[in-house]
Amino acid sequence: NHPFKGGYITRHYGKPSANQHALQLEMSKVNYMDDAERKYDKARSDKMRALLKRVFEKLIEQLA
Repeated sequence: NHPFKGGYITRHYGKPSANQHALQLEMSKVNYMDDAERKYDKARSDKMRALLKRVFEKLIEQLA
């Protein structure tokens, strides 16, 4: 799990030589939690959700 917790998953399931790729996404809690990082912030989360939707739509478009 070094340096990222998801590192094992991408190394284990990603097999580029077999055209099987893995993508790891990590983000700061400030993108979906309040400033104290104790409560879910729907407004922040909705902004992040919209951004990620656009990013993945573009990624899919580029890969197609």
